[in-house]
Amino acid sequence: MVKRKICTLLVATVLAMPIVPPAAQATPCGSVLCLGGLVTGGLGGPACVAQTADFFAIQVWDPYFDPIATSSAREAFLYSCPDVENDAIKPAIIAAFGSALDVPFFGP
Repeated sequence: MVKRKICTLLVATVLAMPIVPPAAQATPCGSVLCLGGLVTGGLGGPACVAQTADFFAIQVWDPYFDPIATSSAREAFLYSCPDVENDAIKPAIIAAFGSALDVPFFGP
């Protein structure tokens, strides 16, 4: 009887877990594409919200915000994308947003 209750509880717990579709998960390559678009004057739209937020969530505090270390950490994140075609835009992304504390507003 106890085994059945535990098994039922385990199944209910697994079924209640949120499932995040792969497209909603931010990746370094997705961040390069979205931020590269922002650097060149475009707007990424809803598809880029997670990608942009993931990049700007990388912040180094020691104990105050450290823009140089933040820029280095963000650069390492972008360069973890193996896509060689986008390597030219990565320095421009870091120059524009590497040390930014907040997500800049890109609205109409």
